[in-house]
Amino acid sequence: MIKIGPHAVEVPERLAILAHREKVAIPMGTDKAVFREWLLKM
Repeated sequence: MIKIGPHAVEVPERLAILAHREKVAIPMGTDKAVFREWLLKM
């Protein structure tokens, strides 16, 4: 269980192991085409 706000939420183990990894933010505008291209590169 992971506490989110005042509540505890059950999170599958395969996702819970990601909670302590470094988060990375990618600067991106609001253009849908740019976002789509970024998704297709993944």
